[in-house]
Amino acid sequence: MSKAEDVELLAHYTELLCISKAKEHLWDFTKYNFEDLDTTRFHKNYYEILDAFAKGKIKRLMVSMPPQHGKSTGSSEMLPAYLLGRNPNLKVAIISYSASKARKFGRKVQAIINEPKYFNVFPDTILNE
Repeated sequence: MSKAEDVELLAHYTELLCISKAKEHLWDFTKYNFEDLDTTRFHKNYYEILDAFAKGKIKRLMVSMPPQHGKSTGSSEMLPAYLLGRNPNLKVAIISYSASKARKFGRKVQAIINEPKYFNVFPDTILNE
């Protein structure tokens, strides 16, 4: 096998590993879909808590952090997309202080689901036209 073939095979296996991890954990799902996401220790902890919520280990959750820390990205965009990937028949409601804000989050979730990388992780989840 040539060096180029080795590199290609390694890239393929790395991709498969990332996809496998993305199916199981919200943090890995988010990193796989948004490789350039600027994160801190807070984000990893936050996504682990959201993951526990997604898996039913946490029944109620309230998050209190100052604005612009990525709370909405995690809970109103990535979490619904992840939940729908894990269970395509799940009913998800995105609620906000204004209808336009809720619609904006809904459109972002739809955009995530329409991405090819999302399909790599959750091929059975599609949007109804």
